[in-house]
Amino acid sequence: MQEDICPLKHSRFPSGPTTDLHHRHRAWEERGRREEGERGERGRREGGEREERGRREGGERGEGGRREGGERGERGKRDGGEREERRRREGGEREERGRREGREREERWRREGGEREERGRREGGEMEERWRREGGEMGERGGREGAKQEMTQREVILSSCECSSLSVLSVPSDVRRDSGFSQTSDQNHFCGRKKV
Repeated sequence: MQEDICPLKHSRFPSGPTTDLHHRHRAWEERGRREEGERGERGRREGGEREERGRREGGERGEGGRREGGERGERGKRDGGEREERRRREGGEREERGRREGREREERWRREGGEREERGRREGGEMEERWRREGGEMGERGGREGAKQEMTQREVILSSCECSSLSVLSVPSDVRRDSGFSQTSDQNHFCGRKKV
């Protein structure tokens, strides 16, 4: 009976169908253990890769989260600073505009008050001038009417033919002078007419 050395070298078996079966069984078992070991190794390797990838991705997510959080915080501070700066600037502009409008209103009030005062003085001066002018015109008219009445009286005296009854003193001196006669004249009437 021929003995054959098993390739696995775990024992010696006699050659024959049983030995072949045993060798096949051992080969299957060995292949199974090897495949199982490969699967385990692959599983461990893949698990390690997954774990490593998970840690890496988790780290990247954490880093990304921290970075985005920092950016959001920085952006929030920047936006808040810009809003505060804008509020201060707008408040300063409103204050400056209020002061400017107040100055403009005060200036307008002073200007309008000065214009009203100037207009009042001008209108008062015009009324005073008008009163003086009207008073002067009335005085002039009164003097003119008085002169006219005096002329009328003079014409009455000069047109009178009964001057023989008049005395020299009753005839105004300017009438005597204008008529060209004297008290001693007997050639003229007192009215300046030639005696007939």
